[in-house]
Amino acid sequence: MSNLRVCLLIGGYFPVVGGGETQMRLLMRALSARGLECQVVTQRRPADAAAREDVDGIPVSRVWPSGKNRSGKYLMMAPSLFRLFALRDRYDVILVSGIRTLGVVGVLAASWFGKRCVLRMASCGEMSGGYLARDGQPVPGWMRLLVGARNGILRKADRFLAVSRVVREEYVACGVDPGRIEWIPNGTDVTVYRPVDDESRAAMRTKLELPADPFLCVFTGKLNRGKGLEMLLRAWKRWVDLRSSGLAVRGKDLSGETAGHSERAIHLVLVGGGGQQATSCESELRRFVRDHALESDVTFTGYTTNVVEYLQAADLFLLPSDSEAMPNSLIEAMASGLPCIASAVGGVLDILEDGRNGRTHAAGDEDRLLELLVELHADEAQRSRLATAARSDAERVYARDVNVDKVVALLAAAHAGSEVARAL
Repeated sequence: MSNLRVCLLIGGYFPVVGGGETQMRLLMRALSARGLECQVVTQRRPADAAAREDVDGIPVSRVWPSGKNRSGKYLMMAPSLFRLFALRDRYDVILVSGIRTLGVVGVLAASWFGKRCVLRMASCGEMSGGYLARDGQPVPGWMRLLVGARNGILRKADRFLAVSRVVREEYVACGVDPGRIEWIPNGTDVTVYRPVDDESRAAMRTKLELPADPFLCVFTGKLNRGKGLEMLLRAWKRWVDLRSSGLAVRGKDLSGETAGHSERAIHLVLVGGGGQQATSCESELRRFVRDHALESDVTFTGYTTNVVEYLQAADLFLLPSDSEAMPNSLIEAMASGLPCIASAVGGVLDILEDGRNGRTHAAGDEDRLLELLVELHADEAQRSRLATAARSDAERVYARDVNVDKVVALLAAAHAGSEVARAL
């Protein structure tokens, strides 16, 4: 496949670090290792990032506007199109990750420059316009008209990559031909994200300066609204208070009489930061912890790149999100051999089967989350069973090599197919 050349168009790329950005960086690295010629066009973030540089041996072009800008995804559309024109002799297929605005750029560039285009939704609601809804209010009619007009362009793409069933269903509901959709879940490196023994876990806690003895629950990801972290902290406070008082949660005795490790202290670690993102809730979360005197019960790591070490130091992984297309953090936790509790939304439903390889609760259900925390804290046998099944699924379904091969095949199919409609 050494003759295939691909250009990734994405709103953020290294040194911007998030689940989606990291996933695409690893994908581009893997595609390059398979002999594909790769390019990246992205927004110039942070402001002092080089306009042109190689990342992992792959040329990266960063376009205006510079720095964090709430309108950046719109303002970068024209500069991205100009850059794709300048690079037109260096790629055959444009892969767009995050299609709200850049999908239009990718499809137009493919049409005008005689290329192919593959669209990849990075989150739910990107094509339906669901991301425009605010506080449960319906999307205004004029916005729906704009989304419909935009989708008329997006449907001209050669192929569509769906990272989960819910994303595939959204494509189809928006009029995409099912025959042009390929379902390829995100993958992870199961040789890096792997289980460790008790001795290694203890050593990792020492290295990370985490408490040695408590039952350690961990969340990894951006501290943003929509991740359910406000609810998680409320549930955590209730659990701390209940343990102090020796009360019960719907039959789960917290006084120490329940079998297992119910007497073991508890500690929550929030791995990641909100940074300067518009949706960040980091300051609110830290304020909640201070206001409720939870400093000894909750650790904030801030931005970090050693996520795998925190997973290997933990006993339980938590993902209480309101919405997820295909959560990389959950797959990484499963590969690390952790039992997981996650909200039953979006791509989580493709990954977890409640009671078999993890536990799930309805999004926003604080009471049920608390019940599951208490239950798994007390039931070591269940945790072990869930962790074993989770690791097995990660190796079988979500190993990066398997999924990269599928992406290569998708790009090749787009390259071999007809050009994007010339009528655009």
